[in-house]
Amino acid sequence: MKLIIEGEDTRADKNVLEKMTDPLVHLVRNSLDHGIESPDERKTFGKPEEGHIILAAHQLDDQVVIEVKDDGRGIDVDKVKQKAYEKGIIDENALEKLSHEKALELIFAPGLSTAKKITDVSGRGVGMDVVRAMVEEVGGSVRIKSELGKGTTVTLSLPLSMAVTRILMVEVCREFFGIPIENVSETVKLPRSEIHKVKDKKVIVLRDRIIPIYNLTKILEIDKFKQNNDCSKTKDQIYEEDEIAILILTLEKLEFGLIVDKFHEGIDIVLKPLEGAMQKFTIYSGATLLGDGRVLLILNPKELIKWL
Repeated sequence: MKLIIEGEDTRADKNVLEKMTDPLVHLVRNSLDHGIESPDERKTFGKPEEGHIILAAHQLDDQVVIEVKDDGRGIDVDKVKQKAYEKGIIDENALEKLSHEKALELIFAPGLSTAKKITDVSGRGVGMDVVRAMVEEVGGSVRIKSELGKGTTVTLSLPLSMAVTRILMVEVCREFFGIPIENVSETVKLPRSEIHKVKDKKVIVLRDRIIPIYNLTKILEIDKFKQNNDCSKTKDQIYEEDEIAILILTLEKLEFGLIVDKFHEGIDIVLKPLEGAMQKFTIYSGATLLGDGRVLLILNPKELIKWL
């Protein structure tokens, strides 16, 4: 086979392209392993013995379009529908009535593969569902076209740049949350003795400013759903037992503090809006996926103050 690369000079955000490395490698491997036929097969179908895979990129308005195209055997949609039916992804009615385009979309279903065996080239644990998830993570979309016996084209439409948000990670009750760094004025650790009560509210005096403070564990009601030992100090706590970690936030003219267990590093993230049932929890502005696979919820300071 021959790999043809077109549009190498197409420019896009470095962060977008770095996240596309694994999906593109997977798509090229899929074309090679599942798309391109053997030389003998190609001769039988009247094709040149050498198969072609084209990796092409171009800019369209405010997007970068990347195509992975092969002139291989194409996708047998009847086989895809049958496999999806066997796995319970579609019912018998859909098996009979699903259109060609909708049937092709089934290859993005988790765990669906029509490959007879896993090889060293593909089937490396990165399915087409993961490819779609990674593309959507950067705000893009993926489409697929295929004609049996003629080949397959997968098109990725990606934003020229990602909306990157910098957040500070904090920990409470061994759970991690993110807070937009633009609302964080400082982080402090103070002896418990410097926490005072004014009209039944906790406050601290910081450089002649009286700042009300609130326990993030109580606001989020995490302690109601956690074991007691999850909400207690741990041996690896970076602060001494008689000190309290406080995150000072500023929102417009309001300044307040949040008591947390730990401060962690500041990181750049791509904020994804919450979907489904999670949309009603307006105290979170969205979520992001960390490098180790964990989902990190991002707090919305504007909504947070309504809970104080």
